[in-house]
Amino acid sequence: MAHLDGSAVACIRTESDTYFSKNSALPSYLHLLKGDNKRKINKEEIEEIHVGHPKQKDKVLNTVYSALIECLELDDVHYKHLTSPSRQLADKQVMLRQYRSFPDKPWEVARLLKEGLEIKHFKGIPGFYLQEEKYWTIAGSKGILIPFRNHYNEIVGFQYRIDNPQNVVEVKFNRPGLKARVIEQPDFVQVSFDGEIILEEKIESNKTWTTIVHENEVKGWVRVVKGNRYFWRARRFSTSA
Repeated sequence: MAHLDGSAVACIRTESDTYFSKNSALPSYLHLLKGDNKRKINKEEIEEIHVGHPKQKDKVLNTVYSALIECLELDDVHYKHLTSPSRQLADKQVMLRQYRSFPDKPWEVARLLKEGLEIKHFKGIPGFYLQEEKYWTIAGSKGILIPFRNHYNEIVGFQYRIDNPQNVVEVKFNRPGLKARVIEQPDFVQVSFDGEIILEEKIESNKTWTTIVHENEVKGWVRVVKGNRYFWRARRFSTSA
Protein backbone atom coordinates (compact mmCIF):
# COMPACT_ATOMS: atom_id res chain seq x y z
CA MET A 1 0.00 0.00 0.00
CA ALA A 2 1.42 3.38 -0.99
CA HIS A 3 0.65 6.99 -0.08
CA LEU A 4 -0.64 8.97 -3.06
CA ASP A 5 2.46 11.21 -3.19
CA GLY A 6 4.78 8.19 -3.05
CA SER A 7 6.54 9.31 0.15
CA ALA A 8 5.58 6.26 2.21
CA VAL A 9 4.63 2.62 1.70
CA ALA A 10 3.38 -0.18 3.93
CA CYS A 11 5.16 -3.40 3.00
CA ILE A 12 4.53 -6.98 4.14
CA ARG A 13 7.81 -8.33 2.72
CA THR A 14 10.57 -6.01 3.97
CA GLU A 15 10.81 -5.25 7.70
CA SER A 16 11.51 -1.85 9.25
CA ASP A 17 11.63 -0.43 12.78
CA THR A 18 8.02 0.78 12.52
CA TYR A 19 4.99 -1.51 12.31
CA PHE A 20 2.05 -0.41 10.16
CA SER A 21 -0.08 -3.40 11.24
CA LYS A 22 0.92 -6.01 13.80
CA ASN A 23 -0.32 -9.38 15.07
CA SER A 24 -2.63 -10.05 12.17
CA ALA A 25 -2.75 -12.34 9.16
CA LEU A 26 -0.73 -9.73 7.26
CA PRO A 27 1.72 -7.77 9.46
CA SER A 28 3.21 -4.84 7.56
CA TYR A 29 6.00 -2.33 8.08
CA LEU A 30 6.16 1.40 7.31
CA HIS A 31 8.89 2.67 4.98
CA LEU A 32 9.52 6.37 4.28
CA LEU A 33 10.79 7.05 0.74
CA LYS A 34 12.87 9.96 -0.48
CA GLY A 35 14.23 11.22 -3.80
CA ASP A 36 14.37 8.66 -6.61
CA ASN A 37 12.93 6.00 -4.30
CA LYS A 38 9.54 7.69 -4.25
CA ARG A 39 6.83 5.68 -6.03
CA LYS A 40 4.34 8.35 -6.99
CA ILE A 41 1.02 7.04 -8.27
CA ASN A 42 0.11 8.09 -11.80
CA LYS A 43 -3.66 8.44 -11.51
CA GLU A 44 -4.04 8.60 -15.30
CA GLU A 45 -2.60 5.10 -15.60
CA ILE A 46 -4.96 3.54 -13.05
CA GLU A 47 -7.55 1.38 -14.75
CA GLU A 48 -11.02 2.81 -14.39
CA ILE A 49 -13.26 0.74 -12.14
CA HIS A 50 -16.65 -0.01 -13.58
CA VAL A 51 -19.23 0.59 -10.89
CA GLY A 52 -22.32 -1.56 -11.05
CA HIS A 53 -25.11 -1.88 -8.52
CA PRO A 54 -24.86 0.25 -5.34
CA LYS A 55 -23.44 -1.67 -2.42
CA GLN A 56 -25.98 -3.15 -0.03
CA LYS A 57 -26.32 -1.96 3.56
CA ASP A 58 -23.93 -3.39 6.14
CA LYS A 59 -26.67 -5.51 7.71
CA VAL A 60 -27.32 -7.26 4.39
CA LEU A 61 -23.61 -7.70 3.72
CA ASN A 62 -23.14 -9.25 7.14
CA THR A 63 -25.99 -11.71 6.54
CA VAL A 64 -24.54 -12.90 3.23
CA TYR A 65 -20.90 -12.93 4.32
CA SER A 66 -21.67 -14.70 7.60
CA ALA A 67 -23.53 -17.39 5.67
CA LEU A 68 -20.58 -17.60 3.27
CA ILE A 69 -18.21 -18.27 6.16
CA GLU A 70 -20.46 -21.08 7.38
CA CYS A 71 -20.17 -22.71 3.93
CA LEU A 72 -16.36 -22.62 3.87
CA GLU A 73 -13.49 -24.30 5.69
CA LEU A 74 -9.87 -23.42 6.42
CA ASP A 75 -7.43 -25.69 4.60
CA ASP A 76 -4.58 -27.25 6.57
CA VAL A 77 -1.95 -25.41 4.54
CA HIS A 78 -3.60 -22.07 5.32
CA TYR A 79 -3.99 -22.93 9.00
CA LYS A 80 -0.28 -23.78 9.19
CA HIS A 81 0.58 -20.48 7.51
CA LEU A 82 -1.51 -18.44 9.96
CA THR A 83 -0.04 -20.17 13.02
CA SER A 84 3.54 -20.23 11.68
CA PRO A 85 6.37 -18.30 13.38
CA SER A 86 6.07 -15.60 10.70
CA ARG A 87 2.40 -14.91 11.53
CA GLN A 88 2.26 -16.04 15.19
CA LEU A 89 -1.53 -16.33 15.43
CA ALA A 90 -2.93 -18.52 18.19
CA ASP A 91 -5.62 -21.13 17.53
CA LYS A 92 -8.15 -18.97 19.37
CA GLN A 93 -7.37 -15.97 17.16
CA VAL A 94 -7.77 -18.03 14.00
CA MET A 95 -11.11 -19.34 15.25
CA LEU A 96 -12.50 -15.98 16.46
CA ARG A 97 -11.44 -14.10 13.34
CA GLN A 98 -13.04 -16.79 11.15
CA TYR A 99 -10.36 -17.10 8.49
CA ARG A 100 -11.43 -19.29 5.57
CA SER A 101 -9.98 -20.73 2.36
CA PHE A 102 -11.33 -19.66 -1.02
CA PRO A 103 -13.48 -22.52 -2.40
CA ASP A 104 -12.47 -24.74 -5.31
CA LYS A 105 -15.95 -24.37 -6.84
CA PRO A 106 -17.12 -20.82 -6.01
CA TRP A 107 -20.16 -21.10 -8.31
CA GLU A 108 -21.40 -24.08 -6.29
CA VAL A 109 -21.01 -22.15 -3.03
CA ALA A 110 -22.90 -19.20 -4.54
CA ARG A 111 -25.72 -21.54 -5.59
CA LEU A 112 -25.98 -23.04 -2.09
CA LEU A 113 -25.99 -19.57 -0.52
CA LYS A 114 -28.68 -18.34 -2.89
CA GLU A 115 -30.89 -21.31 -2.04
CA GLY A 116 -30.15 -21.22 1.69
CA LEU A 117 -30.79 -17.50 2.06
CA GLU A 118 -33.78 -17.70 -0.28
CA ILE A 119 -32.65 -14.70 -2.33
CA LYS A 120 -32.96 -14.07 -6.07
CA HIS A 121 -29.55 -12.49 -6.68
CA PHE A 122 -26.37 -11.05 -5.15
CA LYS A 123 -26.65 -7.57 -6.64
CA GLY A 124 -24.77 -5.04 -4.54
CA ILE A 125 -22.73 -7.71 -2.72
CA PRO A 126 -19.02 -7.10 -3.48
CA GLY A 127 -17.26 -10.28 -4.53
CA PHE A 128 -20.26 -11.86 -6.25
CA TYR A 129 -20.94 -11.53 -9.96
CA LEU A 130 -23.15 -13.00 -12.67
CA GLN A 131 -21.01 -15.15 -14.96
CA GLU A 132 -21.96 -14.70 -18.62
CA GLU A 133 -25.44 -13.62 -17.47
CA LYS A 134 -26.12 -17.25 -16.53
CA TYR A 135 -25.14 -18.07 -12.95
CA TRP A 136 -23.76 -16.37 -9.85
CA THR A 137 -20.22 -17.05 -8.66
CA ILE A 138 -17.55 -15.51 -6.43
CA ALA A 139 -14.55 -13.51 -7.65
CA GLY A 140 -11.15 -14.66 -6.47
CA SER A 141 -8.63 -17.47 -6.61
CA LYS A 142 -7.09 -19.98 -4.22
CA GLY A 143 -6.01 -18.29 -1.01
CA ILE A 144 -7.15 -17.09 2.42
CA LEU A 145 -10.30 -15.04 3.02
CA ILE A 146 -9.80 -12.52 5.83
CA PRO A 147 -13.11 -11.07 7.14
CA PHE A 148 -13.26 -7.29 7.57
CA ARG A 149 -15.64 -6.00 10.25
CA ASN A 150 -17.12 -2.59 10.99
CA HIS A 151 -17.42 -1.04 14.47
CA TYR A 152 -20.59 -3.09 15.08
CA ASN A 153 -18.61 -6.30 14.43
CA GLU A 154 -20.56 -6.88 11.22
CA ILE A 155 -18.66 -8.51 8.34
CA VAL A 156 -18.77 -5.95 5.53
CA GLY A 157 -16.01 -7.25 3.27
CA PHE A 158 -13.03 -9.54 2.85
CA GLN A 159 -9.38 -9.27 2.11
CA TYR A 160 -7.98 -12.06 -0.06
CA ARG A 161 -4.46 -13.39 0.45
CA ILE A 162 -3.69 -15.10 -2.87
CA ASP A 163 -1.54 -18.25 -2.72
CA ASN A 164 0.16 -17.79 -6.09
CA PRO A 165 -0.10 -14.22 -7.38
CA GLN A 166 0.59 -13.80 -11.08
CA ASN A 167 3.38 -11.66 -12.47
CA VAL A 168 2.68 -8.06 -13.45
CA VAL A 169 4.68 -5.32 -15.15
CA GLU A 170 5.96 -2.24 -13.34
CA VAL A 171 6.47 0.84 -15.51
CA LYS A 172 8.64 3.95 -15.03
CA PHE A 173 7.72 6.75 -17.42
CA ASN A 174 10.02 8.96 -19.43
CA ARG A 175 7.16 9.90 -21.75
CA PRO A 176 3.40 9.73 -21.06
CA GLY A 177 1.54 7.04 -22.98
CA LEU A 178 3.77 4.07 -22.16
CA LYS A 179 1.88 0.96 -21.03
CA ALA A 180 2.87 -2.66 -20.49
CA ARG A 181 1.21 -5.89 -19.41
CA VAL A 182 1.92 -9.61 -19.15
CA ILE A 183 -0.04 -11.28 -21.95
CA GLU A 184 1.19 -14.79 -21.16
CA GLN A 185 2.39 -15.93 -17.75
CA PRO A 186 4.96 -15.84 -16.42
CA ASP A 187 6.99 -13.33 -18.43
CA PHE A 188 5.76 -12.69 -22.00
CA VAL A 189 5.21 -8.93 -22.08
CA GLN A 190 3.41 -6.57 -24.45
CA VAL A 191 4.50 -2.92 -24.45
CA SER A 192 2.54 -0.15 -26.15
CA PHE A 193 3.00 3.59 -26.60
CA ASP A 194 0.04 5.86 -27.30
CA GLY A 195 -2.00 2.74 -28.15
CA GLU A 196 0.52 1.31 -30.63
CA ILE A 197 2.15 -2.03 -29.77
CA ILE A 198 5.90 -1.48 -29.96
CA LEU A 199 7.25 -4.63 -28.29
CA GLU A 200 6.25 -8.21 -27.49
CA GLU A 201 8.91 -10.38 -25.88
CA LYS A 202 9.90 -12.34 -22.79
CA ILE A 203 11.29 -10.23 -19.97
CA GLU A 204 12.81 -12.19 -17.10
CA SER A 205 11.26 -11.56 -13.70
CA ASN A 206 13.85 -9.76 -11.57
CA LYS A 207 14.76 -6.34 -10.19
CA THR A 208 16.45 -5.18 -13.40
CA TRP A 209 14.71 -2.50 -15.46
CA THR A 210 14.46 -2.94 -19.24
CA THR A 211 14.80 0.28 -21.23
CA ILE A 212 12.08 0.84 -23.83
CA VAL A 213 13.26 2.73 -26.90
CA HIS A 214 10.90 3.67 -29.74
CA GLU A 215 11.69 5.89 -32.72
CA ASN A 216 15.15 6.59 -31.26
CA GLU A 217 13.68 7.93 -28.03
CA VAL A 218 13.62 6.41 -24.54
CA LYS A 219 9.96 6.08 -23.58
CA GLY A 220 10.57 4.55 -20.16
CA TRP A 221 11.52 1.39 -18.34
CA VAL A 222 9.69 -1.83 -17.45
CA ARG A 223 10.29 -4.87 -15.27
CA VAL A 224 8.34 -8.01 -14.42
CA VAL A 225 7.56 -8.59 -10.74
CA LYS A 226 5.22 -10.68 -8.61
CA GLY A 227 1.73 -9.22 -8.49
CA ASN A 228 -0.21 -8.18 -5.43
CA ARG A 229 -0.81 -10.97 -2.95
CA TYR A 230 -3.60 -9.09 -1.17
CA PHE A 231 -6.90 -7.84 -2.63
CA TRP A 232 -9.92 -6.15 -1.05
CA ARG A 233 -13.51 -7.20 -1.59
CA ALA A 234 -15.24 -4.51 0.44
CA ARG A 235 -16.17 -1.85 -2.09
CA ARG A 236 -18.91 -1.95 -4.67
CA PHE A 237 -17.99 -3.14 -8.14
CA SER A 238 -19.66 -4.55 -11.24
CA THR A 239 -21.82 -7.58 -10.57
CA SER A 240 -21.77 -8.90 -14.08
CA ALA A 241 -19.07 -10.38 -16.29
